[in-house]
Amino acid sequence: GETFHHPLTFALAGKSEEILPFSFASRYCGEIRMSIRQVFVYDFWYLTRARAKQTKKGCCIRVFPEGFAPLLSDSFQKSMNLEGTEYSTVRPGMDFGDTFAIRDYRPGDAPKTVHWKLTQKYDRLMVRDPGLPLETSYMLLLETGHPDGRTASPAACDCLTELFSSVIQAMAAEGIRHCVGWRDAGSGLLQQAQIQSEEDWSLLLPGLLGAGMQQDTQTSLELYLDGMDHDYATLLYFTPFLPEDVSMLTGYAGMVSVYLCSEEAVPEELYAPNIQVHIVSPKTYKEELAYFTL
Repeated sequence: GETFHHPLTFALAGKSEEILPFSFASRYCGEIRMSIRQVFVYDFWYLTRARAKQTKKGCCIRVFPEGFAPLLSDSFQKSMNLEGTEYSTVRPGMDFGDTFAIRDYRPGDAPKTVHWKLTQKYDRLMVRDPGLPLETSYMLLLETGHPDGRTASPAACDCLTELFSSVIQAMAAEGIRHCVGWRDAGSGLLQQAQIQSEEDWSLLLPGLLGAGMQQDTQTSLELYLDGMDHDYATLLYFTPFLPEDVSMLTGYAGMVSVYLCSEEAVPEELYAPNIQVHIVSPKTYKEELAYFTL
């Protein structure tokens, strides 16, 4: 969300053209949108000034993350079951190839979930919750919205984007399938995609760099919870803000890991077995998370 004005002064003879080179640098990854704000023409002695007609609207330059190569902890490898698909023991899913639990019928349960043999045996409607396969159980969510007028520093946004991108690349390199998501400022929608390879991520990265950060809008987390696609055993949430309702996330995932780049105080009750809060610094996050764990 930073804005810079860069004045350029040059001499140009009548009815002639000139190529004007200039340089600039960015400390952060993201998308730089350049446009001509105003063009003025002065006489030789700088006594008179007239506004010139603009013919160029601008261009866009992407600054890609530098990234780093975190070593994933052994907990990520639970999805690599060579004997067959491994299923979550803490959360149901949508795969009827495995049964998570058997329970009594509740209004709204789909007819296809009814377990007819047990229903006949116990003389009451029994249903089975489908399993959640762990090879698709990871959701990586980057916060690109600013709730309640709060603002995040450019350094924090850059840190989280670099970390988010690096973890995705590391997981893809290990062949760990996962889903990624963020709020797009242009459409206001949550962008979600499955990642199975590093090539998948390279195609999505330009969209992330242009996602933008906006204030007083629905956050990535709110859009994610309001949607239908949140059946994941593990949620990795990268954010500059600690949401007030972070504890409710355990109702949507068996394990929640929050990567917080902020100076906010973290309530002690969040340090629980199913919620892990990792506080990272824009200056030292590469060293702090060189060994990346849930």
